[in-house]
Amino acid sequence: MLDGTTSEEESLLALDEFESSLDVESGMEEGNSDSPEFYVAQVELLAANVIAVYLNPDPMRAEMSGQTLETILSSFDFRLSGSEAEFVRPGEPQPPVGPLQRLEHESQWDLLESARSSAVSLSSVGIRELRAACAPGRDAIISAVERLAEVNGWDTH
Repeated sequence: MLDGTTSEEESLLALDEFESSLDVESGMEEGNSDSPEFYVAQVELLAANVIAVYLNPDPMRAEMSGQTLETILSSFDFRLSGSEAEFVRPGEPQPPVGPLQRLEHESQWDLLESARSSAVSLSSVGIRELRAACAPGRDAIISAVERLAEVNGWDTH
């Protein structure tokens, strides 16, 4: 529906329909966070939220998208590092974030620094440049999802 010829109003209606059709309940049942359905539901919600923020900029929803991505990547890092909790006593320094969270933080910083140093607004960044800049992160996340599926014994076929 979002093919470039659809009006913003039609796009918002399509997004509402999509959000209403999401079957997040099956993936978000309590205690089900190890299932692939949980992650599918999280990613569907994240995608819908990102599109909603694009169509109707809202700092609170944008922040929610960022926090959701952080949570997903943190979960991947935790599972891929062996799922061993690290307890931190009050006053002790926090352990460093995992590799996927670090990659996400670095990607954000690089994009913002690039835009700041070149005096280019984020809105003028071309889609090709943005995709090229995101490619290493995308590839790392794809690889992590594949490893996570293998670690959890998920059927990927």
